[in-house]
Amino acid sequence: MTKTPLLALATAAAALTLAACGENDDSANGPGGIQVTDPGGESSAQPPSSAESSAATTATGGSDDDDRNEVEVSDQSGDGSTVLVDQVRAEKSGFVVIVDDAGTVLGSAPVNAGDTAQLSVPTQIPATGNYEAQLYTDDGNGRFDPAADQPVRTDDDDSDDGSGDDGSDDDDDIESDEFDYQVG
Repeated sequence: MTKTPLLALATAAAALTLAACGENDDSANGPGGIQVTDPGGESSAQPPSSAESSAATTATGGSDDDDRNEVEVSDQSGDGSTVLVDQVRAEKSGFVVIVDDAGTVLGSAPVNAGDTAQLSVPTQIPATGNYEAQLYTDDGNGRFDPAADQPVRTDDDDSDDGSGDDGSDDDDDIESDEFDYQVG
């Protein structure tokens, strides 16, 4: 190998390294974009590597498995006839189901796949206490049936589970959120 091509290769590598360390605004290149200059002086934005792409998507809540299904409910008060669910994210159409500590169904409301905000669930909450909003998938008939519709399972880390969880697997973890309800 001659010295000229080797010198050109080393020069190009050094130029790319310096360009990557420079203080330029990559916002025109998109998130994680890298500016590359070829030997002819033209530049082009390169897509981020798969590791950069994955981190950017996860940070925005895009493809992280834990974000495919989610239920959020705030503590609230009322006459027991309605629970307001703050936010629902469902991968498939289904239902938000309100249950008491014993697992008795107190009400349900349908949700479409995607994001739903401020979902009103008709309920029959008898007394002040701790309740849970659970996410179920529909069996296809459009009506909630606890015997046919299945709860959405989550793959969390078991660190925040209740005393009924065995801590060794996630088979018993249902996508849900607990809340206090004050009747009165």
